[in-house]
Amino acid sequence: MSKLIIFSDRHHDGLAYSLRLLAKRLNADIYFPIGLTWWQKGFWDVAKPYSDSPDTANQYLSLDQRYHPVDGTLPLNIIKATTPTHYEIEDLAHGDSLKSITFDQFLNLDIDFIIASLPDHYATYTRLRNEYKPNAKVICQMGNHWPIDFGIVKNLMASTIPFDIPSGINAVFYHQEFDLNIFRQELPTNSKNIYSFVHYFPNTGGWKDFSEYKNSMNEFNFKSYGAGCPDGGINGVKRLANKMRESSFVWHDKKGSDGFGHVIHSAMAVGRPLIVNYEEYKNKLAGQKLIPDKTCISLDSGESKETIRQKIKKWSQPDQLTEMGMNIYNKFKECVNYKNEEENIRTFMSNLR
Repeated sequence: MSKLIIFSDRHHDGLAYSLRLLAKRLNADIYFPIGLTWWQKGFWDVAKPYSDSPDTANQYLSLDQRYHPVDGTLPLNIIKATTPTHYEIEDLAHGDSLKSITFDQFLNLDIDFIIASLPDHYATYTRLRNEYKPNAKVICQMGNHWPIDFGIVKNLMASTIPFDIPSGINAVFYHQEFDLNIFRQELPTNSKNIYSFVHYFPNTGGWKDFSEYKNSMNEFNFKSYGAGCPDGGINGVKRLANKMRESSFVWHDKKGSDGFGHVIHSAMAVGRPLIVNYEEYKNKLAGQKLIPDKTCISLDSGESKETIRQKIKKWSQPDQLTEMGMNIYNKFKECVNYKNEEENIRTFMSNLR
């Protein structure tokens, strides 16, 4: 039996990697766009939030091996090999490669499924299907909480907390998969390291509190890692996982649209309790695993900062830290079963509209 062929977008490396793991489970090949023709023909909308900037288009799509992103991030399009059907592109974050195709190569493939993981692509990829691959099924992947136009979306694959779906819509809820051999659980060996992994954290509302706790708790080692953060970015998931295991707590004060959240779920998988803005997450997918004073410490519980400082000190004691770390890890394992979710996704795909 020949492999199924999936085409999808690439705008978030963790999400793209999860789709590659899903494709492997489904015995499918998955391809991502490359080449500026996608943008020029109006079938690539990743640059829309950035004023449709040519720099953003080049960052994601350029085949020019001399091009380097102007923002200093890792190149996304290092070509490892070229075949008649696709390019093998190096994934510097995950240490492997992914298959990417130009617009002309897309036209020459028998596409079975098109997965749109960006809201702007829901309509764009439906138009792409209608114009060029009428036999393909369009799946709209929802990674964060955003409005859904069910006039366009007929097949929804959501890595969010379940919510009511209109009748007649084919839907499945799941967790984006990541490599549990890399993000493996280990007991903490240091009880004084409090690390954040939120990109551009100093530009967010949570930075003031983080700085205040850091300045008032000198016995702890506070670090802020990520793009635009004082302790630098972390390139590669293996290094990220090691840094998480090096921590005693992962500080995750993030506002906004997280529906899944790779950082917060990765911290759970390695067995690190969260110091978290709980009210932001309690009605989201990560909130299913967050239990204040059992798996996490809540920053927005209404308690005084002094009370929260005392909680951090209490739970940082080796036995207490091990207890909370095991609690969050066990809760993650209770809620996340990729094999079971694979079966649910197979059922969903058998009912595609």
